[in-house]
Amino acid sequence: MPAQPSHVLVDAVQEVLAGLRRHHGSGQNTRQKPTQRPRQGSQGELCRAGASLRAGLALSDMSLHQLWVACLGLGGNQELDELRSYLSDECGASRYDHDILAQALNERCADLDLGYPVARADEIDT
Repeated sequence: MPAQPSHVLVDAVQEVLAGLRRHHGSGQNTRQKPTQRPRQGSQGELCRAGASLRAGLALSDMSLHQLWVACLGLGGNQELDELRSYLSDECGASRYDHDILAQALNERCADLDLGYPVARADEIDT
């Protein structure tokens, strides 16, 4: 059984995610697979998207490789280096790729009884 994230880290990440939701919507998330490849977002949207993904990765206690494999299982086709770039804000993920990442992270967080904390792309858009 993987180690549980510390409560301090969980609280900090949930605070970041709550701030994103207050500013950009309810943050309701379902377990639906994304079905289309929408456009790239604005620079502000990309920063918020990257922050949401990084917070979800911290909560999920997944390695980058585990996240990559989970994304492949959901229909993603990103290279591992692309995934690393998305998470470091070196380049923005398409809305489709963001939703694949969010779904993989949310499924892991749900397994840890943390709910669905990572916002989908349409919840980040302004």
